[in-house]
Amino acid sequence: MKKIIFFFLIFLFYPRQIIVAATDNYVTVVNPVRARNLWQSVDSVKNQINLILDYKIPSTWLLQYDVIIDDEAWELFKKLPNDQELGVFLEVSERLATDGYVPYLLGMGDWARPDKVLLSGYLPDERKRIIDKLFEKFKSRFGLYPVSVGAWYIDTLSLDYLAEKYNIQTVLDVADQYSTDKYGIWGKPWGLPYIPSRLNSLLPAKNEQEKMTVVKIQWAQRDPVRGFGSTVADSNFSMQANDYINNKLDTNYFKKLTGVYLGLASPIKQLTVGLEAGQEGAVFYEEFKKQLQYLKQLQGKNEIVILTMKLFAKEYNNRFPLLNPGVFISGTDYFDPSIEAYWYSSRFYRIGLIKQNNKLFIRDFRIYPDYLPNRDIFTNDLSVELKRVIPGTIDEVLKRNSKMLFSDVTNIKIINKNDKIDIYSEDKKGNEHLISLLEDKVVVEGKAIFEKDKQSGFKDDLDRFLSRTIVDYWVKYPHEWFGSWRFSKINNKFYFGFMISPDYLTGIKSEFPLLGSFQFPFQTLIRFKSFPKLGIAEFISDYLVKSINNSTIKISEKHLL
Repeated sequence: MKKIIFFFLIFLFYPRQIIVAATDNYVTVVNPVRARNLWQSVDSVKNQINLILDYKIPSTWLLQYDVIIDDEAWELFKKLPNDQELGVFLEVSERLATDGYVPYLLGMGDWARPDKVLLSGYLPDERKRIIDKLFEKFKSRFGLYPVSVGAWYIDTLSLDYLAEKYNIQTVLDVADQYSTDKYGIWGKPWGLPYIPSRLNSLLPAKNEQEKMTVVKIQWAQRDPVRGFGSTVADSNFSMQANDYINNKLDTNYFKKLTGVYLGLASPIKQLTVGLEAGQEGAVFYEEFKKQLQYLKQLQGKNEIVILTMKLFAKEYNNRFPLLNPGVFISGTDYFDPSIEAYWYSSRFYRIGLIKQNNKLFIRDFRIYPDYLPNRDIFTNDLSVELKRVIPGTIDEVLKRNSKMLFSDVTNIKIINKNDKIDIYSEDKKGNEHLISLLEDKVVVEGKAIFEKDKQSGFKDDLDRFLSRTIVDYWVKYPHEWFGSWRFSKINNKFYFGFMISPDYLTGIKSEFPLLGSFQFPFQTLIRFKSFPKLGIAEFISDYLVKSINNSTIKISEKHLL
């Protein structure tokens, strides 16, 4: 009888232990799909769909507006089984802008220019019209609103609006890259999922009052050693097949980075894998297939669980119902194992260390401020290059001011104590040095080089209050298109009148007939000149933009060697 009970207990509990361990490691497969004019052929999209279905891998397909309104593409995606989630890819096309009654930069630069393709290039009320048009079209085609969205960058105001009106649950954007494709994102938690702040979606939320109800995951998670750099080649050291193949690497490199991100010192680990369907999906199909084969092997050994974006967000919120945890990541260099990198990200700061040539350096150290809104909360960003940088006290790439902590380092030992990470470094003489990384403090050899401030100043509190007020204002303020007074000179004819509809101007012109309604394409008429307006929201926004324009973050460096 005792043997029966013993084996029953093994049967009852042992499999559960395997499942619990496996559910700490999550992989999210995401496939962005842009318009068909960027596809090599419809077959390339079909091949990617069939590959994922053949491997029975749950995944998320993020569809750009031009794909949703494309009947042939719609037929492809509406037939997908239930384990294939459909979401939206929030890139703006000419068609989406026109259908949302928003001016589009026709004939001005490449379609992928940040001021054209990203929502941040448009005024707040224009962004909301774009989002509404996209979401209503998605619902009319698929019967429900999506809960997952993505783009290489989605501004804070748009995310707030998406969460408030459409209850989105998860968002995908690009991991740190300083200059790739004219999109510069620099300073977020290193490759990790997190709940962002309502005042700056690049920052992890610090408290419940200012957190979004959205989980963010990152595209093209970078190599902890070589992914930290200012060039395209640096950002190509990533999880993406098209990136590492361009660096002349292969699936073995993908396997190594998979081990890095699934080996985090964290109660939950997440890896994003995917390929842009129809574009890179055609060229890098075979490498993507090898990635999926490897993921299936890990899944078969109960080492990972593959979830859609929506289901991963649900799991993350179940684990962390209040705030983001501190997370530690480490990895050795693919080419030289003697080089090791360590990253720690919490809701208060991010620090990056590297051991190289028997020396231990701080290469990156940025304190996450309570208040650092981006300019695009208040106005449109008309720059042809996107630059979103969280200022750093130490930044080996931008400031070239890395700080050496210890020399003659022979061995590094990491101890995870749940509430902190202890990094012990031993030198040639056998001396041991200690760095402790806590959620709100960094301690080197018993001295705190950073500790979270307990109080903020009056101006910070005022600016934070004004920013929060402006965000609430823009999220809730009516944004439907309405007419306006317009005037212009076309073919030596002067027009002046009221834009009564998106393609009609009622008024006068300088030749017969003098009065009437004159029809123009929307994208032409919307470029007629209008009278400037300035309201209280615009006035406050102008003040806040100027006040943060030269933002810096400083901490005491007296303990840094």
